[in-house]
Amino acid sequence: MRISVKNNVDTLIFHTAICVAGTTNSIYRRAKSEIWLSIPLARCACGIESIMNLISQLTNLTETITSTIEYFRIQDFFHGNITFNRVVNSLNQLLPMFTDEEISLVTDNLGTILNAQSEADYVLLADMLEISLLTSVKSILETRISTDGSNPKPEYLNNNLEALKNADNSGKYTSLIALIQKNSAKYISSFSTQTQYIYNVEQTNIGVPTLKVTTNDKSVYYHSNVNPFSEGRMLAKYYAKPGTYNYNVFGFGFGYHIKALLESDRRFRINVIETNIEVLTMAFMYIDLTDILSNDRFSLEYCPLDNFSDSFKNLLNNSENSSLLIHYPSLCTLEDGVLKQSLNNYFINLSSMYSQEKYLNWNFYYNMKLNSRPADTLKNNFKSKDIIYVAAGPSLNYYFDYLTKNMVSSNTIIICASTIYRTLLNKNIIPDYVIMTDAQDNMISHVKNIDATGSSLIYLSTACSNAVAAFNGDKYILFQYGYEPAENYANTNHLSLIETGGSVSTSAIDLILRFNCKSLTTIGLDLAYTDNKTHSYDAKSVDTSTSSRYIYVKGVRGDSLPTTNILNIYRKWIENRIENRIKNIKLVNMSRGAYIEGMENVW
Repeated sequence: MRISVKNNVDTLIFHTAICVAGTTNSIYRRAKSEIWLSIPLARCACGIESIMNLISQLTNLTETITSTIEYFRIQDFFHGNITFNRVVNSLNQLLPMFTDEEISLVTDNLGTILNAQSEADYVLLADMLEISLLTSVKSILETRISTDGSNPKPEYLNNNLEALKNADNSGKYTSLIALIQKNSAKYISSFSTQTQYIYNVEQTNIGVPTLKVTTNDKSVYYHSNVNPFSEGRMLAKYYAKPGTYNYNVFGFGFGYHIKALLESDRRFRINVIETNIEVLTMAFMYIDLTDILSNDRFSLEYCPLDNFSDSFKNLLNNSENSSLLIHYPSLCTLEDGVLKQSLNNYFINLSSMYSQEKYLNWNFYYNMKLNSRPADTLKNNFKSKDIIYVAAGPSLNYYFDYLTKNMVSSNTIIICASTIYRTLLNKNIIPDYVIMTDAQDNMISHVKNIDATGSSLIYLSTACSNAVAAFNGDKYILFQYGYEPAENYANTNHLSLIETGGSVSTSAIDLILRFNCKSLTTIGLDLAYTDNKTHSYDAKSVDTSTSSRYIYVKGVRGDSLPTTNILNIYRKWIENRIENRIKNIKLVNMSRGAYIEGMENVW
């Protein structure tokens, strides 16, 4: 049986070729009606499995077309032509599954597309792929999406387990395979475990499943409900670091981000750590993971929560030449509070580093050109002195008189966050040092057009360079762990490195404790919404009574105060840092905010 494709043509044949940098090895010069595709003699059966297979292939095709368009847009013609050939090959495989109407839809502008490739007109080719072929394939996908996409597939489970077994050279997967087999018998499409969590598998807009986890009337999606493949590709592109090829990933989910990482660079080796056997079991039941599980660059570790703390510490300690990535939805559903806080802290620091990278590199370059004195030269100034660190928390408003009295003491040094510098000057309080760590451009408003007489700036090597330049007093540069150029420079020149902890206050505390002062008193370090306010300089109150994003912590006065997760992470970081300080340093938290363990809390 022959299938009519277009103009009663019996067969169409795609001659695939790799065209690099405008050099075409095989040229498509025939008109659309003369282009032939090789098609098997019979259509595929249209059972549910064929439908799901078609949906899967169509989804992959949309991703390949999108990648091809992106390559041509950025003038990467080598990879563009490679992925274009994959598009052609995919169409060859899919056409036997198409109706006549669907065949007509995808071949309508095929001649123009192929001619554009043969003539190396990559601008036109990208345009035609986007407005014609991609649109057509998406249209077919939308009409073919099955309502059974959220049901488990027994063959997926069997095939996935078999792939995992075949990849098991050392026997490390034996117990995991048995555990997944055991659990799969009781998991259908919606279930609750002995924990507080309820798991639901839902069909996305492109027909593949995603996972929704619900607890205490809150829901978290593990992957995009629209296009998890596209989301995975974006995550892989964002987190992949130049020169890094080994990645430890916390959280397998349904594997979309893992697949994208493996495909983004053939040199990448991915080790995944998963603590949730329920999620892992469902992934094996609902997703064809065989291409991931059979990849020799992939390994999987199932670590129950009881054993994970040590594993996480080992990952951090052995992170040289590798990178630890965290799948945030997997983190959100962790039950272990301490572990969750540790991972969340790491995630925040990691996200901050990635999101600010373009600022960091730019700022470091220009800050280094200033030839400021290293902050190490201040060690003798700080030694045996009483240090007052001033943050911008709401309770600072109660302590201006205290600062005014102590400003004149020769044995007292006042350091303030740059965010509160202008406010202190308006109160006729002149701090000895202003510390700035943020890379963002809005930092310039903290110091611009200010007479800095009597104050010096201590700034992180990656702090906003425009703000640093605008400060008209003495300047001291500070280098941090976790940013490679700063580490390299400090190590080469035998300078100190600090732990930033994610905020200006955590950075300041680490610096002060390293300089062996006599005492440290923090003022305005509320780490909570004291008086329902966010900062001392903001007169507006915040309604914290209705939002679920607030948590409550013990206050200095014994009360319960609203705060946010990130502020609470900073509090825990400070508690851990002061626990490891030189013990003869007296510590006082003077505020009406959160109680900080290990400090004398007064108000």
